[in-house]
Amino acid sequence: MSLRSTLFASAMAVVGALSAQPFTPYGAFSYQAVVRDALGNALPNQLVNLRIGLGPCIGAVTYWETHLVTTDDIGMVNLRVGQGTPEVGTFEGYEWTSNCPHRLEVQIDLTGGTSFTALPPSTISAAPYSIISRYSRTMMDSALVVDLFNEMYVHPDYRFGVGVDNPVNKLDVEGAAVIGASYGGTNTAPANGLLVQGNVGIGTTTPGAFNLLVNGSAAKPGGGSWSNSSDLRLKKNVAPLTGSLNTLLGLRGVTFEYKDPVAIHELPGTRIGFIAQEVEQVLPDWVEEVDGYKRLTIRGFEALAVEALRELQAENTALRAELETLRGQQTRLMSALERTEARLDAIEHGTAPANAER
Repeated sequence: MSLRSTLFASAMAVVGALSAQPFTPYGAFSYQAVVRDALGNALPNQLVNLRIGLGPCIGAVTYWETHLVTTDDIGMVNLRVGQGTPEVGTFEGYEWTSNCPHRLEVQIDLTGGTSFTALPPSTISAAPYSIISRYSRTMMDSALVVDLFNEMYVHPDYRFGVGVDNPVNKLDVEGAAVIGASYGGTNTAPANGLLVQGNVGIGTTTPGAFNLLVNGSAAKPGGGSWSNSSDLRLKKNVAPLTGSLNTLLGLRGVTFEYKDPVAIHELPGTRIGFIAQEVEQVLPDWVEEVDGYKRLTIRGFEALAVEALRELQAENTALRAELETLRGQQTRLMSALERTEARLDAIEHGTAPANAER
């Protein structure tokens, strides 16, 4: 038998099996094989080189890797496919989406060299861990989505689409979504909206006691303030504001700097504002305590400002009326003074009429 035939016969005697062991990220999986010679005898403690390839059921192999290993005492090798030395492509980037079984190619050099002899290809039956759609890339062999002891790992290059055939983001959802143990399965989110039971942090991992904490800037297109219920039909005990000007003047504006702005998600540098303890003495409704520190939430400032302006307007109107009265009195006094000066001037020059007024 020629050397080529001997190698081929020996390679044909390799018996391989994929092992359903726990997967690691990027999907390395076990492959076991017993290496035998042409007579069927196992080859213990022998250096061999295995070349393993993956490809679709139809088409070229797109991933190759090699394993230079030594058989054990019974001629067995234990490999982790995906952790060999890559030759073509990457295991992480192998495309597992397919409508037919994937092909496993195995080649061997019994001398540990690179003169490989190929075995007939075998197939891998892909078993999804979860089925999202027929395009879902959740093949058991690829471990692009892997259940690791009730935890799920998703390959970073892939995207999920819920109701979306061609997602462009890591997660695209067409329709509504609900988050939270008490909300999920019991509440309906608004159309294309989101319900969140817990606290939400944007730009921060510690929203704390806030329902929403944004670390950074936020915008409201078109401007305006956050709205609240203001319909008269929803209110009772409506009464006019009084003393608004004095209330606002009771506040003290200051400049200050935060000791550690990063720790409390505030801006660095010199800021303008109030001191919560001082504001609490004037408007206690504006002050609340969160996580042991006083925070300021300005409520009803617009109404106070409007009424303070109204008070200023009333004072200004009264002052204007008083000023007009004084101006009228001044005009009359000036007219009488001018007449008196004219008479005195006439008397002084002897031109005053005999029946001049006295």
